[in-house]
Amino acid sequence: MSADGALEAFARKFEVLEARVTELERHLAGQPGGGACPVCQAGALKMIATRSDPLLGVLGPQQLILKCENWACGHTEVRQYQLLKAR
Repeated sequence: MSADGALEAFARKFEVLEARVTELERHLAGQPGGGACPVCQAGALKMIATRSDPLLGVLGPQQLILKCENWACGHTEVRQYQLLKAR
């Protein structure tokens, strides 16, 4: 393979990887989680656990348990997260 051919192959691979990174960033932006703590506004909420809905089980939304990373705050909350989107 010539240097030009290798450079073109690298450029194509780079474009594919760049598109994948962009798609992953878009996907991650829609994921549940954090943000600032609503109590102290100093810490970020970190997901520490998930569990199935107590009433609907695996067919219902997931419950995410979030905890403030600020050790002085310690706020914990549960949020609902629907895994499957309605069409």
